[in-house]
Amino acid sequence: MQWKRTTVSDLRTNRRIRSTAIVVLITLFVLLFILSSDSPAGLSDAPAHLNSKLSPKQTIPPNTYAYAAYAVYDQHVCAALALFQTIRETNPHPNIDFIVIYTEKVTKKSIELMQAAGAKSRLVEMIETQNLNRKSPNGQGHVWDHRESMTKLRVFEIYDYKRIIYLDSDAIVVRNMDHLFFLPDFPLYMPRAYWLSDKQYTSIMLVIQPNPYMFPKIKEVAEKMEADGIATYDMDVLNIAFANQAGMLPGSVELLTQDLGNPTSKSRWFPWWTIDETVAQTYAIHFSAGPLGNLKPWAGNRKTIKWPEGQHTMYRGAFDRWWDVAEKVCSRDLARLGTE
Repeated sequence: MQWKRTTVSDLRTNRRIRSTAIVVLITLFVLLFILSSDSPAGLSDAPAHLNSKLSPKQTIPPNTYAYAAYAVYDQHVCAALALFQTIRETNPHPNIDFIVIYTEKVTKKSIELMQAAGAKSRLVEMIETQNLNRKSPNGQGHVWDHRESMTKLRVFEIYDYKRIIYLDSDAIVVRNMDHLFFLPDFPLYMPRAYWLSDKQYTSIMLVIQPNPYMFPKIKEVAEKMEADGIATYDMDVLNIAFANQAGMLPGSVELLTQDLGNPTSKSRWFPWWTIDETVAQTYAIHFSAGPLGNLKPWAGNRKTIKWPEGQHTMYRGAFDRWWDVAEKVCSRDLARLGTE
């Protein structure tokens, strides 16, 4: 039997092997610790890079995270509560709050309705821009006043939460989106306005880390736009105020109803997916233009609508879901379900 003589080179090689093995073991231990800890983890079918849905066992102190919407009038209250109900049906973490910022035009009855629905409410002063047409029609005679939609930017004045996810109320949520509360630290994230050819953010969803710099900057930009006679839409204000300073979410996080066409067709905006695959990736549906025009669910008659053929089932499904949840959380006169 011959024994190989151990050389200095052999000792160095063995030492490197042992060091590598130790590093690998430590890395595996850390990964196992993270996966088994109470840190936010992906517990649903969300893509791996967007961990969705927090475990109810996750320790989240109360009054730390909140979903938010705004209401200028009573009808907006119903839309906000319907939106919140769709979020609740995705099983958000129980310690996440729901907040409606509202104006003095909202009646006591609607304030009580918010309280009964478990939503917190905060009175804010309305912001009314002067250089837009008074009203823009949103389907069958009902309106969403764009002059007063700037009021939603008051959400930037809520400073007592670690992070807020704001959503326009003319939408429903279709998948749990709690993971957005745990994006890397940054004052503001907005989705890309995918339907526009130039690179712009959309304000239909805002992920806000409250910061005292934000609202004064918004006010400064809005006042200058008004002084210059520029149409002062909230989306334009945010794009000018934070042109290269906000984090951009993929546009597919919230789809417009106008893009819910034939499910097997390639998406116009996301050509690597079919429309069906795009819907499977999204977290919210925003009521916008479509085969039935710029129809909002509270403006349509559920019994008499003639649904177009060839659309993705989510097109009608979004309306049906809104009507169903509105029936749960709104008084009948506010929901205007169109079922008479």
